[in-house]
Amino acid sequence: MDTEIIVAIIGASAVVIGPIVGIIIKYCIPDKPDPPTPPRPRRESIVPPPPPINPPCQILSTPVLRIAGIPFTNNARCGEQRMKCERCGKWFCPYHHPINSDNSPNGGHICQPSQP
Repeated sequence: MDTEIIVAIIGASAVVIGPIVGIIIKYCIPDKPDPPTPPRPRRESIVPPPPPINPPCQILSTPVLRIAGIPFTNNARCGEQRMKCERCGKWFCPYHHPINSDNSPNGGHICQPSQP
């Protein structure tokens, strides 16, 4: 026989025998087990943490400079975490929290202590 015919026969038999060998190997060798998954927490044990106390900045509830009835304040930092004034008990952003008794436009609030 010629060499080309022998190569063709070997190639054709490999096309038929290769998938059969693959199927035999798949059924004879067990698959690897999946890695263990961590247990899921029970639904009732999932409790979201309470949100931090962050009421709105109360700068407009204090005497502020007003021009034609419109309050003149800088509200750029009013979205930050609020702090409670120890004297008047109102909540302010970091810009309005310091006490500013002269109503200057440099931040702060005019503190009017609450009457017990």
